Amino acid sequence: MLVSSLCFGEKINLVIPFAPGGNIDNLARLMIETANKQGHQIIPIYKVGGDGVVGTNYVANRNEENTLLFGSNGPLVYAPLLKNSEVAYDSTKHLVPIILTTKVYNVIITHPSTQINNLNTLLSINRKSDKFMFASASPITIFHLQKIFGKDTLIITHKVASIAMMSIATGDVPFGMATISTALPLIQSKKIIPIAVTSPDRLSTFQNVPSVSESIKGLEISTWHGIFANHQFENPNRYYTIFKKIISDDFFINKTKNINVFIPNQNDDRYLKKILEEEIKAYKI
Repeated sequence: MLVSSLCFGEKINLVIPFAPGGNIDNLARLMIETANKQGHQIIPIYKVGGDGVVGTNYVANRNEENTLLFGSNGPLVYAPLLKNSEVAYDSTKHLVPIILTTKVYNVIITHPSTQINNLNTLLSINRKSDKFMFASASPITIFHLQKIFGKDTLIITHKVASIAMMSIATGDVPFGMATISTALPLIQSKKIIPIAVTSPDRLSTFQNVPSVSESIKGLEISTWHGIFANHQFENPNRYYTIFKKIISDDFFINKTKNINVFIPNQNDDRYLKKILEEEIKAYKI
């Protein structure tokens, strides 16, 4: 059987739709390292472009043996909503969700000159303003900010996250949203100020920084990652057990914890499907 043969080194080809060296690639490499320790062999295949759309297209439209996608909600949820012309898939029809592997939360940040240090103050000011300017490295931030502020926000997007952060640190743009790992060095040097984290509860990294759910009940915003197969893939859920073991490994848990990445609790292989469908419904215009 395939599952048992995987223990003896049969290859799993894992399509990574983002460039080497980025956050998603680093997580994929941690999974690969953990898999190797468990006796599996996972080969990274880079299909880069279109903010993850090229690699997602590749798996959605090709039923290749042992080839899976390390997908995220950027290309799976938001790229279709942005009417990205490169999207040649329906995330709920052309791909089969297998397992949610990790979540990364964001932090809302500001330049010290604004003298705003909490979300409630920012929400109050927002109600009196026509538009806010936010820096971000991703166009999908507009969906998240609309959930928080309830109206249009001017997003200044940058191709590189570090440039977006520097635009806030220099005061060129007053506010921004970024992953915790991206913003952390500038927060530690006090060049930018954290206002709120987008996790459901406060995080150990920022114990004094409130979560958005303290101001907006039930709101949680994350970038999540998971394993997907082509919809014609034979018995794709056989890989659930393999990847569940990988993300439950102490090595993987400790490594991800050190970089502010969270491993969701899930009981079965339907969890990722539920997350995908709920997020598409929540943000569908």
